[in-house]
Amino acid sequence: MAQLWLPACSVCLKFGRSIGGAYANTDASSAVTLGREMLEAIQSKFPVTSHDDLVWPILSPNGSALPPAKFPKNKDEADFDEEYREYWRAVSNRHSVAKFDPELSSRSMVERLPHNWTVVSISISEDRRTIFVSRQRPRRQPLLFSIPLEGRREGEEEAITFQGALDEFEEIIRLSDETTRSAEHVTKTDRRQRCNWWAERTKLDTRLRELLENIEFCWLGAFKVPSRVFDRLDLYLTYHQTILSPAADIPKEVLSNFRARLEGVFQRASVSMDKKQLNAVQLDDSLLECFISLSPKCRSEELEDLVYFVLDLYQFSGVSIAIAEVDVDQVTIDLRAALEELAASFQGLIKPIPDNHMFLILDKNIQGLPWESMPALRGESVSRIPDMRFLLDRVDLADYQRGGKPQGPSVDRACVDPRKTFYVLNPSGDLKGTEGRFDGWLKEMKGVGWKGLTSQAPSEQQFLNALQTQDLVL
Repeated sequence: MAQLWLPACSVCLKFGRSIGGAYANTDASSAVTLGREMLEAIQSKFPVTSHDDLVWPILSPNGSALPPAKFPKNKDEADFDEEYREYWRAVSNRHSVAKFDPELSSRSMVERLPHNWTVVSISISEDRRTIFVSRQRPRRQPLLFSIPLEGRREGEEEAITFQGALDEFEEIIRLSDETTRSAEHVTKTDRRQRCNWWAERTKLDTRLRELLENIEFCWLGAFKVPSRVFDRLDLYLTYHQTILSPAADIPKEVLSNFRARLEGVFQRASVSMDKKQLNAVQLDDSLLECFISLSPKCRSEELEDLVYFVLDLYQFSGVSIAIAEVDVDQVTIDLRAALEELAASFQGLIKPIPDNHMFLILDKNIQGLPWESMPALRGESVSRIPDMRFLLDRVDLADYQRGGKPQGPSVDRACVDPRKTFYVLNPSGDLKGTEGRFDGWLKEMKGVGWKGLTSQAPSEQQFLNALQTQDLVL
């Protein structure tokens, strides 16, 4: 499928025939490096020969060295080889493929994921003025948005550049570290000192909240919107289906109604618009799902994002539109009214798929920002992964742990023994309050098998042993 990049907020989707596509990996360099490290680790799991290095080599009567005696494996190692050799062979093949393999393509891998999972890839262009956001779900058409970071809205004063966002976040982290280190000098009995310290922490919390809100509004605009918004005026819960929202079941009648309302709004937008051309273009269901629950209470700038976006799509599809004739303010008002009518008519029909989970693939330039804390993702279940292949590795492992083989839609969770847990509490020794709150409980958990360290950083070997022998590391 060809990838199409439109000049404004754009998306790759299909109009009758498929012209869409999506990225599986937004940071190829880091994923390739991790893949090579994975291959090296797999090779060390199953060496060609196994022998005891502490045993002296045996010499033949003529002085030549005899092959070393094989080092006997214990039962656990033998069982591990037998159970997981096929799994690790499949992982090795997945990461070592050097040419395009349809079975390992992004779309094929997505179809093997559980239906309640969503994979979102976010990357930034080389000039750092455009971000690309793709969304992939099993049995759904993939979407790829190209969103300019600057110059999208006229007279925008709140716009924040990419570098400006990075600088602000780094400054917040620096000040947070300073206040954390200064806590040991705050006297518990000095009320003024404690109040000043907490006031500084509150200011940093506010700065971070405002930064994330600006990033979400200025960068994503109508392409996000919180997944769950409680409307205090109408007192109902609206479920939003945007590119960053969890998956939901949307009835066909709702999609058809919204498509008709949306097309009606734009048919009235320009008197010179060719109605036959307009009717020949049908917006894809995947795109409609992104905007069908856009809140009628959202900001006008976000609705304008949607207006210009749809106008660009029509123009790209060959519909003649005189932008100068379009009254954007009126179209925005009509669009808001259509959303209000739709919300009132189909309230409760859009149902979230239970136990949603989102996986983020972030390129190296943007992974330093706390995307999981964006208002649109607040309260959602989110994980980061380096590449789609690594996610499929985990799915296959869960299948093998259940005695099966990776085929078809897989389970969406792994089996762990909560008793096999290793923890590290306050390793630097500077969070005495946190240590005091958790130390007693963690000591009790040692009675069920937990192991760990308090006020002490683990050695490299201790941490390695924990990863090898424990199911959970906290």
